[in-house]
Amino acid sequence: MKILVAGPFLENWSLSSYMVESFKRLGHKVFHFDYRHNLSTFIKYTPVLRSPYTIAYFRRFDPTIDYNFVKVVKKFSPDFILVIKGESISAKTVVYIRKKMKVPIVNWFPDDPQFFSFISRYLYSAYDYYFSSSFMTVEKLKKKGFKRVEYIAFACDPEVHKFVNLTKEEKIKYNADINFMGTFYFERLKYIKTLKNYDLKLWGKWWPLFVKLYGLQEKYQGRGIYYKDFVKAFAAAKIVLNIHLPAMKYGGMKSNLRNFEAAGSKSFILCDNTVGIEDLFKPGKEIEIYNNKYELHEKINYYLKNPKKRQEIAENAQKRCYKEHTYKHRAKQILEILKHI
Repeated sequence: MKILVAGPFLENWSLSSYMVESFKRLGHKVFHFDYRHNLSTFIKYTPVLRSPYTIAYFRRFDPTIDYNFVKVVKKFSPDFILVIKGESISAKTVVYIRKKMKVPIVNWFPDDPQFFSFISRYLYSAYDYYFSSSFMTVEKLKKKGFKRVEYIAFACDPEVHKFVNLTKEEKIKYNADINFMGTFYFERLKYIKTLKNYDLKLWGKWWPLFVKLYGLQEKYQGRGIYYKDFVKAFAAAKIVLNIHLPAMKYGGMKSNLRNFEAAGSKSFILCDNTVGIEDLFKPGKEIEIYNNKYELHEKINYYLKNPKKRQEIAENAQKRCYKEHTYKHRAKQILEILKHI
């Protein structure tokens, strides 16, 4: 089968890149189209407009995005198209490809539920099928009468997310009792600021001002690490801390990407308690959860004193992830649904 994946291919660690590789591993011929690199000069060189979701608004002034997308579809004649996000591809163009070009086209929108009202609620009905990262969004759409929708969880890539041995230099750089990797949000600050007395390493955008305000400068390691450096930080930490945003925690996402990547890397994960997380990982056996800052400290203290228990849970997490939660599993899930479109 010839498959076209349209999405942001910013780095090797993007969701689009993982899906391209997964379809290839299943034996398919795969092409890709990066719509964020197919912008007009007007948008490309205007920094304030380069935010992905700002582009969704200004795309109406940039017909070259849709033109280039249709051109790529005509060139490769795919049997099936998967669009990741697709915030700057118009619904009109999606319908044209479906009905005039007779090519099945589905969307995986990984930013539900937090961007549903802003972006995806204007896109989903144009596609043959819509995959959401929020089971609550799926329920909401089905109540509206839209049946071509299904929840799809994030995943890991065992070729990338695996346990790695570190050099002495890498151990010095990444070793910590606790690490947290993620962009600053006030929900995350609420927990991070209470960990001042722990051996914590923190990476992510927009933290510098707040680490100064709360005396956490020594904890902050820089703007962010990605891909294989991400995995090294997982390997070096005794506890990988995960803190969801409220929209994710209570909006049906079940789990963000962090849990899958850390689990695949055989790390011990301490995660806030999200709605539905038990459907993906068994709390206390494959992941550990907390409900408030007091429980967070209690469990940090307990697991720092119990390395064997940490290791057991980490090994169970990796087994579960490799058995059910890889991008190859997600690719098979999408292809199975495609048979019934």
